[in-house]
Amino acid sequence: WNIGGYFHRMMIDAAERPGDKQVISQEFDLFTQYKSDSGKYQLLAHWLSMGHRVQETGRIMFPMSKKVETSDTRNRFHLYHQWMKSELLGVYHELQLKQAKNLHEYPQIQTPFNSSKRRRSASSNLPRMDIREHSARIQIGFKGARESLFYSGYLQHKFTKFSSQKSQYEQHAHEYALGMQTRCNVLGDADFFHWDGTYMLGGLYKVRIAYKHPIWDIAYESVKFKPSFLTQCYQHNIGDETNIFSPTTATQISGKLRLATSTFTLLPRASLTKVRNHIYFQNSCEEDDVNKYHLFMAQPEQDRAYFCMAMLGADLNFNLGNTHWDNEFTSATVLGPSAELFHIPTFLINSKLYYVCTTQEDAALETGIDLHWKSSYEADVYDPLMRQFYWQHDFKIPHYPIVDLFLNFRISTFHAFVKVNHVNEYVFSNGYSVTPFYPGQHRTLELGVDWLFFD
Repeated sequence: WNIGGYFHRMMIDAAERPGDKQVISQEFDLFTQYKSDSGKYQLLAHWLSMGHRVQETGRIMFPMSKKVETSDTRNRFHLYHQWMKSELLGVYHELQLKQAKNLHEYPQIQTPFNSSKRRRSASSNLPRMDIREHSARIQIGFKGARESLFYSGYLQHKFTKFSSQKSQYEQHAHEYALGMQTRCNVLGDADFFHWDGTYMLGGLYKVRIAYKHPIWDIAYESVKFKPSFLTQCYQHNIGDETNIFSPTTATQISGKLRLATSTFTLLPRASLTKVRNHIYFQNSCEEDDVNKYHLFMAQPEQDRAYFCMAMLGADLNFNLGNTHWDNEFTSATVLGPSAELFHIPTFLINSKLYYVCTTQEDAALETGIDLHWKSSYEADVYDPLMRQFYWQHDFKIPHYPIVDLFLNFRISTFHAFVKVNHVNEYVFSNGYSVTPFYPGQHRTLELGVDWLFFD
């Protein structure tokens, strides 16, 4: 019988206001595991409590002069236990209880809004948004294995209650699902065939079929899921709307190869993804209103057509003794009638060059350089009032390399690191943006220590 826990706290200063805490977060978790002497019965359980608070900055061009704060608090209890009569058959039960509260507070402001092509302006009557979720999920299933075959199945019931500060948007949802999973060896111990699927009453589903070979992989996945509570019962700070959106469907075919020698490894990969009935957020304000009121308003929309995203890439890693060079290259193209609604970089590169040294005295040192680069693209904009990213086509994030230097060393159970983030700041330009009007990380120095007081 094992029992343990941990506590995690994080405090982050605002980049432009040192000493002003932009993020305060804490998390506490208790967990336990029990296994009977015979090994037939096993229990796993944990309880999590966390709180995360963020002071919204409001962009560099349109900074918020008044307090806008978002907080997210969650409590979760998870229990899993199983009894195996034999290797061929066993039963299990899983229970999860969840409580979440998302609170968003902002001052009353005059806000423009464009609805059905008619422009109007009204005073905010919602200085806070309070969305709460209570859910309980119960799953009962069986599992077993015979020679090279593993199999499992389950029945699941989930009850969810969503509520907000306006009682007419309270929703109760009962979901019933049936799921199965298999895994087997076809040619030997090094290859696997996977099949798993879930069907939910109402026509929703998730299916995955995959084959993993020592040299190549191939997979097919398809999912149909219902819209989120936020998009269905959308609320903004001057009014409310109830939307009727159709479920979104997505299908993907993917594959990759493994080509390796003693000095290098090449992993080419490709995937094709098709999405229909895509739900996204867009700006609902006129352009002159954006400049006048220094804010945006994200509003959910659904496109009834489809788009296809084709991705090609490769991992190329070199191993030259103690020197290693790992590279990731990815290119992506979006096609189809709805292609304009999904903006992603055309090219992306991650590269890591590092030196590793180990000794017989259980000590190790690793030092090197990290590089991240992606091509320019029209990234989605973040709306601090709705806490959503929305589509835009006026602001292009320029391509920019981000270079980090790092040093890690370990002596037995003592580990420490030193890292310089964005060491190339002011070399090519003054910096970069992660999304329109939000600057990326400045050059910073990080120090960390991790020490385990046991062998």
